[in-house]
Amino acid sequence: MRLASLGAGIFAHDGKIFVANREACEVCEFTPEGKLVRVLPDIPHGARICNVAHATDDNFFVMNALAPITSSPEKTASVYAHSGERLLSTIEPGQLGIPVLKHLHHTHPHYVVNKEDGTRTLHLLISGWSRGKYAVLKHEKDGKPTDANMWKRTKNEIHEPHV
Repeated sequence: MRLASLGAGIFAHDGKIFVANREACEVCEFTPEGKLVRVLPDIPHGARICNVAHATDDNFFVMNALAPITSSPEKTASVYAHSGERLLSTIEPGQLGIPVLKHLHHTHPHYVVNKEDGTRTLHLLISGWSRGKYAVLKHEKDGKPTDANMWKRTKNEIHEPHV
């Protein structure tokens, strides 16, 4: 099998299995029997994809790179939105004021339901490998950015690990 030892993340969607092949910088689509259907196109060269998931309501895949692309000026690992046919968007956490996401291992789409009108808003739950770093990003469909609240915690609420 093509990915026997290289699969980093795996996800089932629409009767197919999607495998993130980190070291080949690709996401492969397989049948349940293990037959390679295709490699998703348009993934940036050098993007060591660790994980793939599907944002059901918005009908796109989310995937994340392990680390910044070495030829890129970015200092944080990227998160990608992909239609299955083409790359839709690249999210650079560093450009959003989140400088600590350098080794990403998982991006999970999660929908939050508005209790008043029933609308669903996509949030991306992103976990980093180094020191338990994580971020929650809210998808703004109209392109209106929201301010990062950094959880508005006080020093007493933050429990720093003892070194």
